[in-house]
Parts: sequence; C-alpha cells; structure tokens
Amino acid sequence: GFKLAFLIGCFQCLAMIPGTSRSAATIIGAMLFGASRFAAAEFSFFLAIPTMLAASAYSLLKNGIAFTPEQWGMLGAGMVAAFFSSYAVIAVECQSCFWLRGKGEKRTGSECCCHERRRSCRSGPA
Repeated sequence: GFKLAFLIGCFQCLAMIPGTSRSAATIIGAMLFGASRFAAAEFSFFLAIPTMLAASAYSLLKNGIAFTPEQWGMLGAGMVAAFFSSYAVIAVECQSCFWLRGKGEKRTGSECCCHERRRSCRSGPA
C-alpha cells in the first residue's frame, strides 16, 4: 500500500550518499519491509521512470532545447535503438522461460516475465 511505498521511498533517500546505488537502496529497502525480490526489482524499475523523466526535464530546462536537426536525429535514432534492443531482450527472456518450463525446470533468482503478471508471455511462444 501507500505506507510501504512511502517507506521504500524514504529508504531510497540513502542514494543521496555519494556512491550509493539508487536501485540497490530501493531493492534492499523493499526487501527489508517484506517485499519479494521480484516485487522489489519491479518497484525499483517503476520508481526509476519518474526519476529519469524529472532529471531529463531539469536538464532540458537548464540547458534549453535548442537542438540542431542533426541532434534531433541522433536523439530519435537512440530512442528507436533503445526500444528495439529492450524488446529483443524481453523476447529472448520469455522464450528462454518457456524453454525452461518445457524442460521441467523452475527459475530461481531473478524471475522471468513469464512467471509474474506478464500478459504478453502467458499464452506461450509465438
């Protein structure tokens, strides 16, 4: 609930100490308050989204958005490359999950997208 999210957010403030990973502080805090590893990692990922958006917006406000057409092109190409590379990684992870399930193995450690609430992977490989 909101109380747990607030406590994890407070724990994330430890990342203001130089050299401390924001992601690690969030994951460790979540696990100390009883969240599973998967939920802690997922929460850390979702907390990164507004953090990155705020940092980007601040940088744009501070430095301006006076990009040259070449810079806009590089930005667009980087976004497209990031989208396709992350899509490929998720697809490979889901395929390996189905392969392991077919072998009767259970994943331990970091759980793949097929084990938790991922609709795109629930129906099986394409």
